Amino acid sequence: MSKAFDSLHPPLFLSKLEAYGFQESAIQLLNSYLNEWKYPVKIGCHVSSSRFVSRGCPQGSTLGPLLWNVFQNDLSYCLTVNLSMYADDHQIYHARADQAAVTLQLKDSANLAAAWYDSNLQAGKSTKF
Repeated sequence: MSKAFDSLHPPLFLSKLEAYGFQESAIQLLNSYLNEWKYPVKIGCHVSSSRFVSRGCPQGSTLGPLLWNVFQNDLSYCLTVNLSMYADDHQIYHARADQAAVTLQLKDSANLAAAWYDSNLQAGKSTKF
């Protein structure tokens, strides 16, 4: 996955919260948190004016990793193999005696993961598949 925290899509994230049964007040609070932050860009000695950010969640915040974990939680539901997730790093793995079956299952799961990345507006690194 590439630049996951920068690419979180707030409307999609908020719809997931609704599907998980979050209360409307919590969704509205997180909506304001994700949609009402801005930052300047500094290049050398020059600093731009602050601009609102339309995607992502604030990095370096305490809440950012938790929001990302909630956002990516449903990836595990679409796979038929084991999944290990740490922040924006994902590893799929599977064990069986039949090596050909394992290879096929892992390839199928990599395709399912790629489809999840696409449908969740994320850029998976296909070179890692």
